[in-house]
Amino acid sequence: QEQFARLQRELQQHQVQIQHLQDESTVIQVPAEVLFNISSITIKRSGREALKLVAELLNAYPDRLISVEGHSDAVPVGRESPYPSNWELSSARAAAAVRFLQHNAMVDPARMMVTGYSAYRPVASNDTPEGRRANRRIEIMLVSERKGRRVLN
Repeated sequence: QEQFARLQRELQQHQVQIQHLQDESTVIQVPAEVLFNISSITIKRSGREALKLVAELLNAYPDRLISVEGHSDAVPVGRESPYPSNWELSSARAAAAVRFLQHNAMVDPARMMVTGYSAYRPVASNDTPEGRRANRRIEIMLVSERKGRRVLN
């Protein structure tokens, strides 16, 4: 309990928000500006620090699956972007976070999955700079406990 409170305080310093949902899932929301420069998938120093703290929380629940979800605003990517659309950018950012968690924070890759939602699950209006900033994010969800896999023959 004390360790969780410490982690929560440190994560808040990195603008990371934690939400506990009614279905016992936990959503960890990290603003894209903490993790990435514009149109980039290279994780910044502040993002590496934040993800290491997130990994402590994830590793405290080894029986939970982890869904790493990339989100963007509704502004189309620019012509200078290496990504043809926000679909690819949001997916690539989620994958970059997963790679970091696996290789730098020892999160079991068998627990993680990557999803890109582009601009299609906004948390705010895309009509204002503040809303667009809120929509550019990575959400890391701790979901239901792992169940045995069913093998189909």
